[in-house]
Amino acid sequence: MAVAPKSVSPFGVTQAWAQAGECWQNEDCWVERHWSDAEDACARAIEERSRSSFGEVEWLTSWWGSIFRFGKLDDNIHPSERGSPSVYYTGDKVRFPNGRGGSAQMIYRCKYSPNYGVTSLTVRKGHFPR
Repeated sequence: MAVAPKSVSPFGVTQAWAQAGECWQNEDCWVERHWSDAEDACARAIEERSRSSFGEVEWLTSWWGSIFRFGKLDDNIHPSERGSPSVYYTGDKVRFPNGRGGSAQMIYRCKYSPNYGVTSLTVRKGHFPR
């Protein structure tokens, strides 16, 4: 089974701030605070999606790299999530086998809730401009 490498968030928010109770009100802080947990949960969901349709994925990251390019707070915060909003994490660092011996790079958008884990995942063929 392919396993996505674990990484450190690119935001550089200090650990002390990330542990503060008001972190959820600062987008960079909240995105970084849940980056690693989201990366683990989303990687599993992406791998499951590929296995159910195509087979094993190929991650296009190094052991220190992240599977995500960026994260963004969900603009539609449900009242039940106040103080713990969901984050959309997006990336393109995976290839899915196409069933004909080749593979295609994919873009994925994973909605991660600190309370509920992965709540939605969209995957489509493509990659971000370099």
